[in-house]
Amino acid sequence: MDDSELRNSLYECSDYSQAIDILKKVETDLDSQLVELESLTDGEKLLDELHKYNDIKDMTQLVIGSLSIIRGVTAAELHREFDLELS
Repeated sequence: MDDSELRNSLYECSDYSQAIDILKKVETDLDSQLVELESLTDGEKLLDELHKYNDIKDMTQLVIGSLSIIRGVTAAELHREFDLELS
């Protein structure tokens, strides 16, 4: 319900109990919208954390690649040496 619909509904009320019922419904609707928005925020936080994870994983692979060149071994050998998953 938008602002103008809410105003019209409240103006059309014949007593306070009707107005309170309308406002309670609006409150319930707003609570539902808030829950949806909070879940979006959690989703955004999850995406941020996944980006951080991927950045760290990429940097780790760069270090392993550089170390494998310095040692003259393959990256797979270093993964085994450091007990890392091959992915």
